[in-house]
Amino acid sequence: LRNGARDPTFIKSKIASDIHNRLGLPSISANYITLYINDEYMGLYIIMDAYKLSWVEYLYGEKNTTTLINCSKNMNNRLTNSSDNCINENDDFTDLTEWKNFLERLDNAQSASDIEDIFDIDQFLSEIALEYLFGTWDHFPTYGCSHNYYMYKPKNDKWKYLIYDFDADFGQSDILKDDLFKFNDDDYNENSLKKSLSGWLMGSNYNHLIEILIYKDPTRLKNILKNIINEVFNPAILYPHIDEIKNLIKPYIEKEKELNTNGYYPGVMKNDELIYTFHEWDINIEFTTLFDTYGTYGLKYWIIAKYRNVCNLLHLDCDPYYMNDFYFENNLYIDKIKYKKYYECYIKKKSKGDYNDIPVITDENWKKKE
Repeated sequence: LRNGARDPTFIKSKIASDIHNRLGLPSISANYITLYINDEYMGLYIIMDAYKLSWVEYLYGEKNTTTLINCSKNMNNRLTNSSDNCINENDDFTDLTEWKNFLERLDNAQSASDIEDIFDIDQFLSEIALEYLFGTWDHFPTYGCSHNYYMYKPKNDKWKYLIYDFDADFGQSDILKDDLFKFNDDDYNENSLKKSLSGWLMGSNYNHLIEILIYKDPTRLKNILKNIINEVFNPAILYPHIDEIKNLIKPYIEKEKELNTNGYYPGVMKNDELIYTFHEWDINIEFTTLFDTYGTYGLKYWIIAKYRNVCNLLHLDCDPYYMNDFYFENNLYIDKIKYKKYYECYIKKKSKGDYNDIPVITDENWKKKE
């Protein structure tokens, strides 16, 4: 169970899992439940699968696998040096020889052909493409936060890269990086994708696998990105699904925001914890950026901005309605109390203590001109 407190939309984990499933990638699934303890309502929760031995048995039919590896701690650039940061999900299996040999092969590889026989590269690049589209910053590729993933090798098959934990995706805690979307027309050339990826990864050469599997030849990643854009990561498909989920959970979200007889929100012991309002939930699912405790783009804004950006980067023939004619208001919503508490360092001190210097996260290039 996940309380979803970080994500004001309460939708990101569900959407990320649904996208994986629509693409047919091995992944976990997500849904919603209401929780009661001793008849006391504790709130709405996200219920998700987990990469465990039971998941492998259910999906692959393999009992008590010895090749499901949990990498929840940060990994260094040289994977072999970080092998002990990952643990085997099978507690009865302690032989790390195969795992370390695999990491050594990855470290020593100079091209995709060096590891094609042991590593599912297309599946890996599909995950990297999704992480790039999601704006992920706490999985394997990104600097300083290389965790929240598993490696799994099915019998008689190749190692696969499996990710989880999506509540920090889709522009969550990332609104000061608005330049990730900003490219002039002259920038849409053969180097544009590398430039965009480099900005996302916070450096172009630190990750060896990214270097040899993408930067040396981005063709495979480009083709995978094109497929994902066409199949699922576009407003025509995602917006109706988001609306469907929003309507499904709306009455439960309303109940989440009601104080109980003891003066607390459901499942909350201290009301000074971060609690998004119903209004913030509603507008952040749409196109409004919240700038408060963590900061997050509007979910639909993130999707259309990333969609337009990648369509231009790859010169795709994308939906003209969503590229040119779809109009929306990209507003900025600020809870001044939360902002002052967590982002006071960004406020220029003024005698009247106003908030006029808060950066406005808007880009007219993403709107239809009236």
